[in-house]
Amino acid sequence: TIKLEDVPQDYMGLGGRGLTSIMINKEVPPKCDPLGPENKIIFAPGLLSGTSLVNTSRISIGAKSPLTGGIKESNAGGTVAAALGRLGITAVVIEGQAPEGNLSILSIDKEGEVNLIPAQEYRGMRTYQFVEKILEAYGKKTAVLCIGPAGEQRMPLASIQSSDIDGRPCRAAGRGGLGAVMGAKGLKAVVVDQGGKRADAIADPEAFNEAAKVLAKIIKEEFINVNMMAPLGTASLVAPVNSMGAFPSYNATKGVLDGWENISGEAMAELIKKRGGNTTHMGCAQCVIHCSNIFVDEKGKYVTGSLEYETIWSMGGMTGIVDLDTIAQLDFLCDDIGVDTMSTGVAIAVAMDAGHKKFGDGKAAIEMVEEIGKGTEFGR
Repeated sequence: TIKLEDVPQDYMGLGGRGLTSIMINKEVPPKCDPLGPENKIIFAPGLLSGTSLVNTSRISIGAKSPLTGGIKESNAGGTVAAALGRLGITAVVIEGQAPEGNLSILSIDKEGEVNLIPAQEYRGMRTYQFVEKILEAYGKKTAVLCIGPAGEQRMPLASIQSSDIDGRPCRAAGRGGLGAVMGAKGLKAVVVDQGGKRADAIADPEAFNEAAKVLAKIIKEEFINVNMMAPLGTASLVAPVNSMGAFPSYNATKGVLDGWENISGEAMAELIKKRGGNTTHMGCAQCVIHCSNIFVDEKGKYVTGSLEYETIWSMGGMTGIVDLDTIAQLDFLCDDIGVDTMSTGVAIAVAMDAGHKKFGDGKAAIEMVEEIGKGTEFGR
């Protein structure tokens, strides 16, 4: 059943994580089963998503976490927040639970019409193939939030993948296992047309647009020049954090990684440029920082989008892997299967520390992530 409702007075003026967390706190029983019908999963753009203000396209997703048992807010970049904002949608709230075995897509067109569409044909499909098929069916100007096999299998590390401006599901709401909640609801994806023109009215559009221009100029001229975010992204943190002895390494038994310079932000940027990738990719709608990147292999073929600090420390530092190609492949696999790179990297590190495989064994790490995708006993 689909219902369209006005925003309750208690939630007026809220958006993003403020809205999702307050709603979960108020409406979800604290002792409920996170994968049961009493839990809710809420998708909320920010208050200013869909406007002319830059850097406002992050989607907040809230639910009771199956990983921690607490209120969880996980967020992602990409295109869906801006798409929802242009439709004047404050939140999409999923309640109850579909009959066991059912799988659906929630589709929202450019007029704001909502439909629940059977998605059995996509069961078990990984996210890259799934999004490719969705864009073929709905058009290139479609924003997608989806789960992979891990979410369908309700794994506690399951992520929700968000499509970037190129239509790749390489942005992740990774923390807290919210992909498992989405899977428990029988929801494979939320698909939103980016062509909406039903955004909430702005009281003084002229003044707002002028202020938006001023902010964009400040960010471009001051923030980016000072912080080196565009050429290196968050991977710029590898060198300084390692130099402080705080880079989580070898299952966090050390704070300095041997060979860290091979996976630093500087090394990554140099390798990407050499191979013809992109170190200043615009991954999220209306972003002016361009801290994303496109990592390619030796032949210039796409491997993954936005190789970031968090993935480098979890898949590199924690596991002792100092090869960027291996880390990039692990990042792609996590996005494709639909699991959080940080929690997955830590799990691999624990297995290595326990003697299952040796630290630094990139081939073994890839095999372990594939076990997750296959849903084997070890992978689960």
